[in-house]
Amino acid sequence: MKEKAHPNLQEDYFQIIDSKDKAYNLGFIFADGCICNTRHHNLTIEINKIDIEILYKICDDLGANKEKIRYRTRNKGKTYMSSIRINGKQFVGHLTNLGCVQGKSYKKIHLPILLNRELQLAFLLGVYDGDGTAYDGSFVCSSKPFVAGIKKYFKIKNKVQRRTGVYCLNIGTNLVNEMLDNYDRSLQRKRKYFPGVEPIKRISKSRLLRLIKSHTLVEISKTLGVHEGSVQNWCKHYGIVIRPKHNISKEFLEQEVKHKFLKQIATEQHASEAYICILCKRLGVNVSRKRSRVLL
Repeated sequence: MKEKAHPNLQEDYFQIIDSKDKAYNLGFIFADGCICNTRHHNLTIEINKIDIEILYKICDDLGANKEKIRYRTRNKGKTYMSSIRINGKQFVGHLTNLGCVQGKSYKKIHLPILLNRELQLAFLLGVYDGDGTAYDGSFVCSSKPFVAGIKKYFKIKNKVQRRTGVYCLNIGTNLVNEMLDNYDRSLQRKRKYFPGVEPIKRISKSRLLRLIKSHTLVEISKTLGVHEGSVQNWCKHYGIVIRPKHNISKEFLEQEVKHKFLKQIATEQHASEAYICILCKRLGVNVSRKRSRVLL
């Protein structure tokens, strides 16, 4: 008899979502999981290797065998991925009942309504860790009903934005902070609190220019009680180009654009997104259209 790959798997783990751990793991699977519910009945989760901690955590919660985690490279060896496949007809059936769809048909998913707000927050944090951006509080999904469901449930005022092949929603700094307070076993890389409450209204161009002359983006964000991403958005709105405090080489920029998006690079280098874009053109660094959008 063939030995089971996951002998300690909790087949009924997702039958009832009655804990924050279950809700979070479900949300992460909605974002980064792929199920097959026909012949093989399996769940596959594949993520960047830098976030393997969360794969270990999910395996521990489910009773899955961490020794079955596999590794591969993408983008001609430039990106390292880690994945696990979990087989089980009953196990996958419960995920299907909760709304997980077969394959990558994300356009068909809808928001599952859980028992209370705390569970719903943990679920949303799982989605955020899988498909969200830690520096501006937004996430993307190809299913408009799913994004609209989140907007309605949490009464989010921001509009759902249509982008190339996906829908984007900024859930707001208050909700991000509430999610992080509600559940503490999430992806460490994205556990970034936003200072203060909701960002203040956009400041004037003249005041922003005065601040930029003597302060870095981080210093400006702390002074105004907003996130660095908000300052970046204001600079973009006013057409302000901010140069970094040190020179950026072509080699450094080529490595950065492989894994990050322009807005994130700009924030980390204390420069404006416009300046990073200009620098890429000047140095002959190719940036795909996708890389000018959000980082997942």
